[in-house]
Amino acid sequence: MINYIQLAITKEQLLSGQDTQKFVTEFPKLVNLLSIGIPEVKIELPLSNMNKSEIIEKGNALGLTFEETWSCYYSYSEHCGICYGCIVRKKGFQESKVKDPTIYKDGK
Repeated sequence: MINYIQLAITKEQLLSGQDTQKFVTEFPKLVNLLSIGIPEVKIELPLSNMNKSEIIEKGNALGLTFEETWSCYYSYSEHCGICYGCIVRKKGFQESKVKDPTIYKDGK
């Protein structure tokens, strides 16, 4: 049985706007409404105190294979390179000085 759900929401996302804050507040209510009869599901945000470059540095230290991670909001086959997720990913790799293995559709 699922007792908790972890969402990979970063510090940048929490600070970026009201929609993310509203989602973080309202999503647990929806999950618990839909899971009538089972114990309350807790929502955890383990990355919310880290920005993308800190997450990349931590992942690199742990040996994470970044080719197997995804940030693009618009595509499931290749990173577009222009959406918010791709822009933050590119910036995170630049700031962390970790080589970005991502192939972006925009070629940058």
